[in-house]
Amino acid sequence: MRDFLRAGLVVVCLMLALIPGAWAFMVTEFQVHPPNEWLPGTPVAVSGTIDFAPLPGEKFDAGHDLRFNTTLENVQWDWTSSVKGVVTPVPTHRDGIIGPVRDNAFHYPKNDNVILKFLLMGEAPAVKQTTNITILRIQEVDETGILIPGSSREYGEVVVYSEGPVEKANSVRVSLEAFRIHLDEKTAEGVNTTLAETKYQLAQQKIGNSLTLASSYYNALIEKYRILDSAQRDIDDGERLLDKAWAEKQIEDTQILVNQTDAIIGWFRGNSSTAHDTRLITIVAKREVAVSYIITARDEIDIGRYSQAREKAQEAFLKANESYYEGLFIQQNPPKIIWDPPQGNNKFRVPLFTFLIVVLIILIAGIFWWRTRKGTKPE
Repeated sequence: MRDFLRAGLVVVCLMLALIPGAWAFMVTEFQVHPPNEWLPGTPVAVSGTIDFAPLPGEKFDAGHDLRFNTTLENVQWDWTSSVKGVVTPVPTHRDGIIGPVRDNAFHYPKNDNVILKFLLMGEAPAVKQTTNITILRIQEVDETGILIPGSSREYGEVVVYSEGPVEKANSVRVSLEAFRIHLDEKTAEGVNTTLAETKYQLAQQKIGNSLTLASSYYNALIEKYRILDSAQRDIDDGERLLDKAWAEKQIEDTQILVNQTDAIIGWFRGNSSTAHDTRLITIVAKREVAVSYIITARDEIDIGRYSQAREKAQEAFLKANESYYEGLFIQQNPPKIIWDPPQGNNKFRVPLFTFLIVVLIILIAGIFWWRTRKGTKPE
């Protein structure tokens, strides 16, 4: 119970610490033009109103300041403040980060209604890839520049594209040409490119559609970029599908080789004279390694790691290839069949064919001797 009360007291203290900063100012009438989506370098206008007395009895601490930060480039700030309806001009600032702003407009007695209007003008920033950005951040700081807890506010989230429609069109065309080359190469190698080819056709159609849009209106430029961006995604998806089909083809080729090796191993084990050939051990071992690599390659495909799957399939192919050709060589060059006498220390080894001839000669001599003895026996 005591721990519970302590935890509750900590929460209350935190709330008390956060509330003053959270209610010291309020931003209203925030507007962005153009909204939602920007091309790099697009002229942008952002406006809003800061009210320093949003609640009765509250005021912006006379010793505090506001710190502004924007992601726009080449910015210009225009300010207008009013106290009890009296407008006071504020110097224009040309900086992306203003902090803290030193001006009497921020420091008035608590009973005065202070309103600050701002107009921020600039250009959409250049980004390496299409991304979401926050336009403006406003923070209250104390006399030493330390952030007041709970006072940081962010305003305006937009999408900034990485390049303009012309640059985008050029880069997408280059990607499509490279994709075509990859498709033709893999088709010649026997890879199933059906799914990837479908993505190519979609991307090609979208690029054609983008050419029909007018380029004199900002919304049309945004729409053109969207279409081209969608075409690029089709190309990227197609390349991934092609990569997957390539990996699957390598696994299939390796599996065929493993199956051929299995046939040779079956031949060895199906013949009593070769079933226990010690050279079979190496062939089987390499075959097992190849199979384990194939399993790993298929697992890599399942999680979308196609280049790693190809690498593992290539390792599997090399092992399967060694196993197959070693087995094929032994199959085409079978070992000589020998006979091992059971007695002694097995040092004396006689070819089986010679042994059979000797036995046959002895048998013939025995028959001849038997018939000779029978002919000389008295009647």
